[in-house]
Amino acid sequence: MDNEHPPRSETRSAIDRLDQLLHLSEDGRSLGQDWYLAAADPDRVHEFCMLYEIGVLDEDAKFALMQLMIASLDELLEETPSSPDVRSVAERVEGILNRDFLLHFYTIGYWRLHGEDDPEYQFKVTNIMRRVWDKNFMLEYKIWL
Repeated sequence: MDNEHPPRSETRSAIDRLDQLLHLSEDGRSLGQDWYLAAADPDRVHEFCMLYEIGVLDEDAKFALMQLMIASLDELLEETPSSPDVRSVAERVEGILNRDFLLHFYTIGYWRLHGEDDPEYQFKVTNIMRRVWDKNFMLEYKIWL
């Protein structure tokens, strides 16, 4: 992805592809708006990372899968924040986000909750998203904000 074009958004075909690969919806029903919140599964974050990393997905599917990964990680951090396994998978997701920052620009921007300083009103993944943003954001990206 080059710096002249803003990152993409999710597509219906990408969501349908992920549903086919991961069996996210019940009874084959279509996943609707905020599908990644409804389909989030903290027990499957490792599986989602594996699918992302094996290289069989196009960028549209990677974009959509990352939304699911982050929502699932957020739930996982809510349940068991200090577990070594949870820290390991959180670092794995953070590494993917660092590698594919531009692809996930808007997703990271959303979950980082810019300007919200009260931890009570933040997502559990907000600090991770802020680290990724701070590490990768460049001034020329301001055109997309």
